[in-house]
Amino acid sequence: MWEVWEVWEVWEVWEVWEVWEVWEVWEEITKLMYLVFAITMQDYQK
Repeated sequence: MWEVWEVWEVWEVWEVWEVWEVWEVWEEITKLMYLVFAITMQDYQK
């Protein structure tokens, strides 16, 4: 029973870690999008 509980705890942590990884990737994508948007706006202003 204890082993199963340990595995379950690890699994929960792993799920959280996966979500965190996705969030980090999403942040990077958002930064890139802002960067592209800023560059595009500068081009339009010329």
